[in-house]
Amino acid sequence: MMLIVITEIIYHFLDASVPPPYHRSFTITATEAEVRVVVDSYGEILADETLPLEPGVFQGLVDALTMSDIRIGEEISSEGYTGGTTETLTVYAGDEVIFSGYVYNCAGKKFGTLRGDDLGSFADSIRALIPNLAELRRT
Repeated sequence: MMLIVITEIIYHFLDASVPPPYHRSFTITATEAEVRVVVDSYGEILADETLPLEPGVFQGLVDALTMSDIRIGEEISSEGYTGGTTETLTVYAGDEVIFSGYVYNCAGKKFGTLRGDDLGSFADSIRALIPNLAELRRT
């Protein structure tokens, strides 16, 4: 059995299609040493911050991911649905993508390739690494 060492986790939140003053998408990239957040509105970067991570914090995030029920499944089409938000999750071991998927949230339904009831909980865990995320999204 080969041991896979997760080295980077990237979580991206793509906001709904709303006017630019209200649109706030963001990407959080976590590694063992640091976490970076980039907030944008339709590609215009509004904030870009990098924070150091205390020893063990990244491993806690990896453990949360490992113990969650997040997995990739066959794509569920969102045909006919518009106006929702999208979340993507990409996990790396060095340069190799371990898995990458997305969920499109619209009208109370979930579409895409990510499965599992723990995605929201895991998203909360990675968002919590950025204590001023709410403030940055108001930028």
